[in-house]
Amino acid sequence: MQEKIIMVTGASSGIGYALAKDLASAGHQVLAVARREARLHTLASEHENITPVTADISLASGRKNIIEKISELNKPIDIVNNAGIAMPKSLELLTEAEWQQAFKTNIDAPYWLFRDCLPYFSSSRILNVSTGLAHSVMPGVGVYSMTKAALYMLYLSINADMDPGKVIAGSIRPGIIDTEMQQVLRSKEAAEFPSVARFKEFHQQNQLRSAEEVAAYIANILCNTSDEEFKAKEWNIDA
Repeated sequence: MQEKIIMVTGASSGIGYALAKDLASAGHQVLAVARREARLHTLASEHENITPVTADISLASGRKNIIEKISELNKPIDIVNNAGIAMPKSLELLTEAEWQQAFKTNIDAPYWLFRDCLPYFSSSRILNVSTGLAHSVMPGVGVYSMTKAALYMLYLSINADMDPGKVIAGSIRPGIIDTEMQQVLRSKEAAEFPSVARFKEFHQQNQLRSAEEVAAYIANILCNTSDEEFKAKEWNIDA
């Protein structure tokens, strides 16, 4: 079988950064995608198997940059849809721009990347990094829950519509992780983000997993499961 590339979005920090390093260290060719160019080049300097692509996946122009690099490398592709934004704010306070950005990043981009990568799928896998909030909701994270619920349905729909010999999809709940997103959530005022006390509690009570632990879990699901295992259920690190 021809060697594949594994594309990791949101690779400039948190899970994405740790996952790119983990996969590269295991011998995989990694296409690391993110908006922050300096951080991507720092990541790429840590392992020769990492190729950085600076791109905003919420923009068609950013996705075009990614596909141009994939075409240049000319190998089958796996995708880890890790990039996402939380947009912590009560529904009554959300602006139209914030609403649109959440959907563009969390669900539109994974869908259009899937479509754009169709010519490069061959026994390929797409793994969506989801959350328990795709199936429940807390005050102030409604738009995040909605977009992640849609991402969960994208996982199911790909498996329903696509030839499994071409591409299959998986979904994973990585738990509560010590990342920049968590720092942002803890920094909000309660008037804007009603659940802020809950997220501060997660941190104070040492309930956050490290990005490295979660990356190892994701890499194992992506690389060491059978096709039937990979797509049969939503994987949950806390289960």
